[in-house]
Amino acid sequence: MIAKQARGNPWLHIWTQPRQTIRSLVDADPKFGFGILSAIYGLPMALNLAQNISLGAKIPTWAILIGALIICTFLGMIGFSIVTWLLYVTGRWIGGRGSYQTIRTAVTWSNMPNSITILMWIVLLAVFGGALFHKQFSETHFIGYEAGIVFIVFLIQLVVSIWGFVILLQGLSEVQEFSMWKALLNILIPCAIVIGVIWLWWAMFGTQTIH
Repeated sequence: MIAKQARGNPWLHIWTQPRQTIRSLVDADPKFGFGILSAIYGLPMALNLAQNISLGAKIPTWAILIGALIICTFLGMIGFSIVTWLLYVTGRWIGGRGSYQTIRTAVTWSNMPNSITILMWIVLLAVFGGALFHKQFSETHFIGYEAGIVFIVFLIQLVVSIWGFVILLQGLSEVQEFSMWKALLNILIPCAIVIGVIWLWWAMFGTQTIH
């Protein structure tokens, strides 16, 4: 019912008509698709975490996948909440008119391209299996067809990331009533704050950790 009210199928239209789709979703039901999109966002996050901590060296691949499926929606919701809050607060500083709810709609639907990232994880799992969940995987020098697969996957993920950013930019512009440049500023301000906090933490505690 809601998908029809949102002028057709938002799952398809978000790819080619992001601004109109976000506006339609905001007018119909800003919460539509939140749970599914949280899972789509959280699953690659959980798999990346498993890779970064070399979880494959401790537990079997099937257990990692089941665990990722269990926690992905929760992780996605947390991630969306943090990003939305940062955009909402910093957007207010520069005159943003969007509510927390409408900004969250723009944030969640900008991650629809992440569904392609999940497909890329499936391809990598089919080729490399459990070796994918070792930290050293990203440092491995691949040759032959494996190198070709890794390169293609990287290229596709790069395109997906860029298109997701474009959707976020257009969606944020729509709900905040910003120009595209001001929407970009709304994104850059929290990024700068997060980078600054990380740098400050590293300056204060990072060297102590090393010693």
